[in-house]
Amino acid sequence: MGGRGAISGAGGSGGGAGIKSTYSLTDYEGRDMGRLVETNNGLFFQSSTGRISELPPETTLQGYLDRVTQTGGTTHKMTQKELKAEAKKNADYRKEIDAFLDKETANNKSLSKGSKMSAKGNRANRRR
Repeated sequence: MGGRGAISGAGGSGGGAGIKSTYSLTDYEGRDMGRLVETNNGLFFQSSTGRISELPPETTLQGYLDRVTQTGGTTHKMTQKELKAEAKKNADYRKEIDAFLDKETANNKSLSKGSKMSAKGNRANRRR
């Protein structure tokens, strides 16, 4: 089974550790505000930068969605297909950034050979 995350299968069959639904939120200008995730353990907000915070227990899903629309924003319930496409896009972007940073570390003339090897090793270990 492994760890305690979504990969461990602790949430049973389906997508993730007890995730019921995910909503995409945008502000009144159409900018991405983040995601509102409803789980078996309550409501969580994931900002567009990836920071996750738990909402107070008295916050209801419909109340939160209503407040977003009252301020001119929009909400959209995301399908599994959309979530998988977004995860693939993020993984591809991460691979691209890792390759770029590896290349830049290798080409950094100010680092000695030993420092370059250490920097590469540190980057490789962080990816695991």
